[in-house]
Amino acid sequence: ALGMTATWAPTGTVDPERTGLLSEALTALPAGQDQLKAQLLSGLARARYWEADPAPRAQLSARAMAIARRLGEPATLATCLDAHNSSTWAPGNAAARQATAREIIGLAAAAREPELAVHGRAWGITAAVELGDRDTLDRELAAYAALADQLRQPRYLWYARSRQAMRAI
Repeated sequence: ALGMTATWAPTGTVDPERTGLLSEALTALPAGQDQLKAQLLSGLARARYWEADPAPRAQLSARAMAIARRLGEPATLATCLDAHNSSTWAPGNAAARQATAREIIGLAAAAREPELAVHGRAWGITAAVELGDRDTLDRELAAYAALADQLRQPRYLWYARSRQAMRAI
């Protein structure tokens, strides 16, 4: 179920197979598995992004982040914050997403997880564009591109180059 949350989902619609699998995993999860519970809750919140009512996914995300903050495990919290930005993304909250991006980047450094830092940098790029902050955009793009080059993952390399082209235009 967690592996499914890491893949791109259909745009514009909720995938019932994905949400069903995540819900089933949450139900089957034994007590005391709080790290997995936080990850599943945040994945479910992200998977429900296209539902008309944002309240249920906001509640799922809030529960996930509360668990992750209590656990104090940087990688888990960064994962939940990344999903929080995904599940609550809406016009008018770019400054909040930018602050969350910075937190993700700091947590990724603490956890020594450059792939989590890539996600934080992507949110930093998105927020900078929305806020019209060119200086921050240039810094985030450079940091993202350096991480993408280090990780050598095609989707990160593609994202870096496509955003660099956007900036050039």
